[in-house]
Amino acid sequence: MLEKNKTDYPDSKKVLYEIFNHNWERDFLVDSKNEKFLTYKDFLKNVFSIIENISNKGIRKTDIICLLMDNSLETLQ
Repeated sequence: MLEKNKTDYPDSKKVLYEIFNHNWERDFLVDSKNEKFLTYKDFLKNVFSIIENISNKGIRKTDIICLLMDNSLETLQ
């Protein structure tokens, strides 16, 4: 059996950057029922917006929080 250690896996930040950079204008999430789409670009912009809103409330990187959200595309917009 092969032993896995941290050096066996690619840097996750680099991998995510490459995926988003390569697919910037492509659909990331699709709501086929309502025919709505969210691109990689729009998804990332929304993530940064959520991070900014959370930070403005005084919540920091090491804080533990719970988010209760609907499972819908509108939640991310």
